[in-house]
Amino acid sequence: MQMRTLKLFVFVLISQVSLAQVPNLSVSSNKQSEPLRITKLDINIEVVGNVATTTFDMVFYNPNARDLEGKLSMPLKNGQEICRYALDVNGKLREGVIVEKVKARQAYEAVVRQNIDPGIINKTKGNNFTTRIYPVPAYGNKRVVLALSETLIGDDENLYYTLPFGEKKTYDNFSLHVKVIKSKNEDHEVKSEFKNVKFDSEQDAYLLNYTKQNFEPEKPLKFTIPRFSEGGYSLYTCDFEGETYFYLCMKPDALKSTMRTQPKHIAIYWDNSHSASKRDKTKEIAFLKRYLESFDNQVDVTVYGFNFEITSKQGFPSSHVNKIIEHIQSFKNDGATRLDNLHIDKDIDQVLLFSDGVNTLGEEQFDVSVPLFAFTSGHGNNDSFLKHLAQRTNGELIDLTVTNIDNALKKLTSDQERFLSCTYNKS
Repeated sequence: MQMRTLKLFVFVLISQVSLAQVPNLSVSSNKQSEPLRITKLDINIEVVGNVATTTFDMVFYNPNARDLEGKLSMPLKNGQEICRYALDVNGKLREGVIVEKVKARQAYEAVVRQNIDPGIINKTKGNNFTTRIYPVPAYGNKRVVLALSETLIGDDENLYYTLPFGEKKTYDNFSLHVKVIKSKNEDHEVKSEFKNVKFDSEQDAYLLNYTKQNFEPEKPLKFTIPRFSEGGYSLYTCDFEGETYFYLCMKPDALKSTMRTQPKHIAIYWDNSHSASKRDKTKEIAFLKRYLESFDNQVDVTVYGFNFEITSKQGFPSSHVNKIIEHIQSFKNDGATRLDNLHIDKDIDQVLLFSDGVNTLGEEQFDVSVPLFAFTSGHGNNDSFLKHLAQRTNGELIDLTVTNIDNALKKLTSDQERFLSCTYNKS
């Protein structure tokens, strides 16, 4: 019997996956097979300053009489990156490694020719990750470990951690362990919004532990961390192999801002492709309503619905807020997305783009020279493309999952200095 071995590589493929935050393993073939289920889910979260590392340790069970192949999908938020990937092979956890793309391709082809199934993480459009898991043995388990790191986002006072659980399901055995490292210069309280479980204050960290069998999550995991200590900074140290390392978070001086001139004619481009069903349109519309109501003078508004083509174009005065909202709510989500079909009329002086930015047809471009503000409200967005569009036109990418409506309005109505870089004395 040939011994199966596993090699893990990372390279880039282009595809689309469904939206979920906790990783999801699905069977991609044979609809007659019973679905795989998670029998054990351990989530470990460690926060140092404004950096959080989340590790998912999952055990999947195959209730079928034959081996199955699964596809593990992990849509990521803006700023999240995979930092660990490991699989259970013959009872031992094998860690993945990152290598150069050319080397990964050569190793992958060599492994496939030997009839050995490699474990591969594929980065897809919209900052999604997928990986093929094989085999998940008949009436057996497969353990998968996946970790991601992220820089937490918040406001001037607090940082916010949020972990949606994705589609509704039951976890046979669930455990959660959160560790928020304390700053050396100040003690502050971390507030949890999860199952009324509070953090315990230990000598060097705040700890939250929760375990439950047959766990059915109802709401996302959320907790709040004060951004800076009273002195305007937070300092963390660590001793490693005889050396002391430090991590410093400082509150910069307030950036100057000026009020933007009120536009005379704005264009609203509303993505009504099939993927738009994953966005939080309730929050998008609530923001849009507030913005339209904020104008001192009448503004011309043209609303474009689009997927792979312009599906609707209609003009309104800005005072007809309810009619604008009703018109947008009438759009049906269908079709692919094509952004290079969009064109800006000459008299437009501001563009609002509501889209995940994941272009499925045509070129990844949008010919625009006036300030463009891109709005996202879900995960799996093409943030790098949207950010590029916004910044090169003196606009802004606004993520409504982490930005409240008041702060979003400030970004749209004021032109703020941007932090570009800093220098320091290396001596």
